[in-house]
Amino acid sequence: MSVVVLKDPYVSLNGVEFPVKSVELTHEVETQDVTDSGSEGTRNQAASFKAWSLAVTFNQEFGADKIDQFMFDNLGQPIAFVVRQSADAVSATNPEYYADGLSTNHSPFNGSVGDALEASLNLVPCKGGAGTHVLQRRTS
Repeated sequence: MSVVVLKDPYVSLNGVEFPVKSVELTHEVETQDVTDSGSEGTRNQAASFKAWSLAVTFNQEFGADKIDQFMFDNLGQPIAFVVRQSADAVSATNPEYYADGLSTNHSPFNGSVGDALEASLNLVPCKGGAGTHVLQRRTS
């Protein structure tokens, strides 16, 4: 069994690569209870809508072309994202995930006195971007 250690994740937002502190991509499916009289006392679930979210934490940087300016300018707008566990080429062992997501927050200050400032970004599916709101995965 091989273990993957996240050392240098690749995160691109609208075609611009940003260095990150942490990244979390969640992909899930809603379920609906379809239990009926033939279920023999066991609850049954059926898959419904899929959803995803992307949460990224950055070391805060202010200035032109830095993450603070990007997040401020794109709040409430579709952002095309690409994430991989490393900047290496896309492959079966380094799959790429991508979609268009709606930027739902801008937190320019997150820290205590003496801490390195962080900035966080959350994306959720949205229509209206140039790409797709459905999460995609590719290995080549």
